[in-house]
Amino acid sequence: MSEEIINKSWIDLGNLFIGIGTIFLGFIVLFVNTRNSKLDRKVQIANKRQEWINNLRKNVAIFLGEIEIISETSNNPLNKVSNNNLQTLFRSMNEISMLVHPEDEDSSKLIELMAQTLTRAKNGDQKYAEYAPQVVIYGKILMDKEWKKIKQLKN
Repeated sequence: MSEEIINKSWIDLGNLFIGIGTIFLGFIVLFVNTRNSKLDRKVQIANKRQEWINNLRKNVAIFLGEIEIISETSNNPLNKVSNNNLQTLFRSMNEISMLVHPEDEDSSKLIELMAQTLTRAKNGDQKYAEYAPQVVIYGKILMDKEWKKIKQLKN
């Protein structure tokens, strides 16, 4: 009978260790899943921010490219800015204004410079391209801000 009690005690002790091990393993799985979930979220946010940067870069390049096309064709006094040129400028400026935060000072400055460029081009003012270097600068500032946010997420 005492052997039976000893064997039963070992079985009970074994069951206790299995239960404790299962609880411990559950906590480990919970920790790993939580950490992986946070990492996945950071990766998704970083990917979206990179997509945002690419969209901004593309639209600023389209805007500047169109300014260059207009300046090449407008050197001839007989050529006027076409509606297609203006549509492209409007479209890229509007897409950028939808991408940027309206309360951000650099974003507002970029949109303001683009609007001034567009107004001058539309009115036939030959000085419309003088804002192009500033458009580049503010576009780069915005992209750099977002890139720094991406790097912070990865750390």
